[in-house]
Amino acid sequence: MKKSVFIASFILLIVVGWIGSGQFTNVNAQDDTSTNTESRTETVEKVVVEDSGNKVEVKEFNFSQIDQSIELQGQTTHNKKIDVKSETTGNITNISFKRGDEVSKGDELIKISIENRKELLNSAKKDLERLNKEIELNEQNKINRLSQNKELIKLYEIEFASAKQLIDKGLSSKSKLSLASFNLANARSDQEDILINFESQQSSIGAQIANVRSQLKNIELDINKTLINSPFSGIISDKMIEESEYI
Repeated sequence: MKKSVFIASFILLIVVGWIGSGQFTNVNAQDDTSTNTESRTETVEKVVVEDSGNKVEVKEFNFSQIDQSIELQGQTTHNKKIDVKSETTGNITNISFKRGDEVSKGDELIKISIENRKELLNSAKKDLERLNKEIELNEQNKINRLSQNKELIKLYEIEFASAKQLIDKGLSSKSKLSLASFNLANARSDQEDILINFESQQSSIGAQIANVRSQLKNIELDINKTLINSPFSGIISDKMIEESEYI
């Protein structure tokens, strides 16, 4: 009987010691879990499952994303830089930008006063129109003069032939034949002079037309230059002019 009591007491002490050891382990596990949660910013839950007298400790970890960023300092440099300059003169009437503006290729930046450029353009156009009419009239006059000369040549040819026939028949003097021959030769010579004269006039008018067209083109180019556009897309880094300035 005493032996049975002794064995039961011994088993009881072992069970109490085993249970106490489990409780101490749980406290340490909870402390470790709290420490890891603070350092790793994780959510930890502990679940204790008892199955058939065995104790199992389960941990669930819920991870969260940590955004990391690095602050750096740098300096940008332009790929291409150009000083926009005027190719004509005049007062600035409008500036369509300010420092720091972003512009695209072809955007209008500066407008310069037209002044008398429109009058010069209209005058050149009128001169060109006048010269074109003059060259048409000259061509028509040449045609008329040549037509008249041809009729005159035919008349003198008939007169010469008649005078020759009369001389052959002894009915006229050689002086009339000589006069008819002289008139015919002059008429034919006039034909060549008409052609040479009108070709010279046409060349002169053509040279004047070419000169006026050149002036007209230069005036139109000068008018186009009163609008200064952006040569490429970029950012305005500086502004060194003001409205009403003369450039």
